[in-house]
Amino acid sequence: MIPSLYEPFKKWAETGSIYILSDLHLDDADCKLMDENWISPNEQIDIINSIIMKNDTFICLGDVGQSNYIKRIKASRKILLLGNHDKKKDYVDCFDEIYEGPLFISDKILLSHEPVYGLSWCLNIHGHDHNNIENYAADCEHLNLAANVCGYKPVNLGRLIKEGILSGVKSIHRQTIDRATAKSQFKCKSYKEINVENISKQLSNIQDVIRKFDINSIESAYFYEHPITIHELNKLDDITIGEFKRKMSKKFRAFVERLRNMKIKNDSGKQGVLFVYKSQVESLFLETDVGLIHVDELMAAEDLSEVNSYAYEFTEQAEALSFLVSDSKLTQDNLLDVVVSFLHEVSFFGYEQEDLGENLESLHKSIKEIEEHPENLVSYSSDELRAKWGLPKEEIYPDEESKKDAFYKAGIEYTQYCKKMELKKMKNRFIDLCGL
Repeated sequence: MIPSLYEPFKKWAETGSIYILSDLHLDDADCKLMDENWISPNEQIDIINSIIMKNDTFICLGDVGQSNYIKRIKASRKILLLGNHDKKKDYVDCFDEIYEGPLFISDKILLSHEPVYGLSWCLNIHGHDHNNIENYAADCEHLNLAANVCGYKPVNLGRLIKEGILSGVKSIHRQTIDRATAKSQFKCKSYKEINVENISKQLSNIQDVIRKFDINSIESAYFYEHPITIHELNKLDDITIGEFKRKMSKKFRAFVERLRNMKIKNDSGKQGVLFVYKSQVESLFLETDVGLIHVDELMAAEDLSEVNSYAYEFTEQAEALSFLVSDSKLTQDNLLDVVVSFLHEVSFFGYEQEDLGENLESLHKSIKEIEEHPENLVSYSSDELRAKWGLPKEEIYPDEESKKDAFYKAGIEYTQYCKKMELKKMKNRFIDLCGL
């Protein structure tokens, strides 16, 4: 038994051991192109069967090859995570369970075909890399079990755990506690060194920025970015679209005017700062985005990539109005975008946040349920979601997935770099203002 496994996967170790191997490429024509010393399918099966017993579970992390060889593996349970060369229909008769995409089997173990990056709180066991020369991210533990890399021998998961492979991996729960402790210690020891008053004198708060723009400019920009959709008119058959637009305009203008005159409060002990950074993640075009950081966390951070950005739709409007606005050139050049983003966030649950309490209670309930029962989390593949909603199956070109992944990865790297540069400029500015 492996007690740390999530409940749905404990059965894999009930009667024996769990063995993992990837990229068998059994009888694939291009094996020799990947490794000129690639052994025959029969030799591979013989090696696997010399290690695995009948009561064991065998997990293949993708790129199986010819399915008929799998039936010869003597394990009692066979699990497959589909690789980039696999089609599910080809293996339904020879594997007991088939999964698409990465799979967390415990809070510290992530199985996947291709390596996964950026998760410092888990061990990623994967394949795909046949040369074992990929520069794996230092903040994530990796174990490459591509068949030709590990001598075509399946690896015993339980033995790896007993030998301490997870000892250096801090779970996400542990990291959360450590970060909270570090923040608390910094606030007590160092926050007084940050002269927030000096920063506040030089930076405008978001309420002052809102006051700088005339209401027509704000309204036009807001509804361009967040237009009224037709489904909002479904229950209003007794008025025209023009009447509805005038009604919405009146409510929006009253909302903005109320914010302009609202008394600001800040009971959190934190000073938030809104800033603009260049972004390219989902769109095909280079854009800008608006982020919110806390001054103390920015000043305490040695690695700026670890500075958290916060959503604030659950923050009361009076408190959100205390946010400062960065005086960096990029932010100042896009002040109206900052205003539009802010208005959308603080009206997420209604112009007067009339639905805030109910949604906040629901959020806390969901978080508690996830923390107490992580095994109940359900993931869906793209095909499963399309089937669930009755959508046609998406056509995928042969190399589309890898190229799409490269596109998104490049976008994320670009965005993280640009964000880090803006944070660096902001931190240096605050250091000067605080005289540190």
